[in-house]
Amino acid sequence: GGSSASVRKARYACIAGFVEPGESAEAAVHREVGEETGIKLDRLAYVSSQPWPYPRSLMLAYRASADPSQELRIQEDEIVDARWFTREEVRRMWIETDRDTPSAVRISVARFLIEGWLAEG
Repeated sequence: GGSSASVRKARYACIAGFVEPGESAEAAVHREVGEETGIKLDRLAYVSSQPWPYPRSLMLAYRASADPSQELRIQEDEIVDARWFTREEVRRMWIETDRDTPSAVRISVARFLIEGWLAEG
């Protein structure tokens, strides 16, 4: 008999983190993105919120822009990989993974952010 190895496709997610004591939500977004990817944001705008299943927690969604020529510097103890995607790349991934997406993910604020970005172009 032979053995088979399953091949997992890479999955990417929005950058997420927690607000530190005394820090604004906006400052936390800049800090988390900078720490995890090395990217300095140009613009930041609040989009939406979502209840989070931890005590006294709320997920806040922000949309940001940054110069894509910046070098990604991954914080390896936080994330495995980071990269820039075109809308067409995201659309293709969306179609491939949507049928296997759990319903809880389909109503997530991250999905709302991505779908809004896709609808623009």
